[in-house]
Amino acid sequence: MKVKVRAGKVRFSLRLPLRVCLWALSRADGEGALLCRQERQKALRILKEAKRTFGELLLVRAESASGEEVSFIL
Repeated sequence: MKVKVRAGKVRFSLRLPLRVCLWALSRADGEGALLCRQERQKALRILKEAKRTFGELLLVRAESASGEEVSFIL
């Protein structure tokens, strides 16, 4: 997964492995896991297949009123 941030002259891109992103989702809730291990494995298989099928896939693109942009790309 790639995270792109553009704010004026500042531009950077951060690559994160899908496993790390799914693991972070499972730890996001302090009380209990949002995704159990089997669900993470299933989601990882689905996301990898989508990446093979569609190539670069834009998941989320958000732009603020001041022109700052953040994109999450698979």
